[in-house]
Amino acid sequence: FNFHTQREVVDKFFIKKDFHYFPSNSLRCYKIYKSARSINFSNLKGFILNVISDKKPDLNLEFSLNLYLINFGLNSVNYDWEYNNVRYNKVLKPGDSLFIEPYVKFCLYSNSKNGLIYLVTSEISLGFETQKEISSIRDFNRIINDKDQWFSGSKNE
Repeated sequence: FNFHTQREVVDKFFIKKDFHYFPSNSLRCYKIYKSARSINFSNLKGFILNVISDKKPDLNLEFSLNLYLINFGLNSVNYDWEYNNVRYNKVLKPGDSLFIEPYVKFCLYSNSKNGLIYLVTSEISLGFETQKEISSIRDFNRIINDKDQWFSGSKNE
């Protein structure tokens, strides 16, 4: 891709008062700050999560996109996630990073009540129309597992 814009870099300054609580104003697990966005990549979004709870919450975060996290704060942050109905835990030390696949339920909490996580979502390689079409297929595992060619193409196809 070759994007030509007058402005290649988007500047966004961190404003401590510009956040919202998640999951709600009454149940405050995180302060979420929006980061800069690019018009060139609609699903590339960044957030700063200030992890303000030391209690192990429900798995209250889930994204439909690829997710990258980095602990850029001074304190460790607990990362809990669920896979095949089993809950796991990992401690993210300052400087640690990780990748989370789409639709993985997870939560973050910090014993210090002050964890700083930079979170970035990115697009998956399938467009929305393709995702929509695949979601209507009854046996979607066949898309992943079927390795047999179902058409006769030209040589070397």
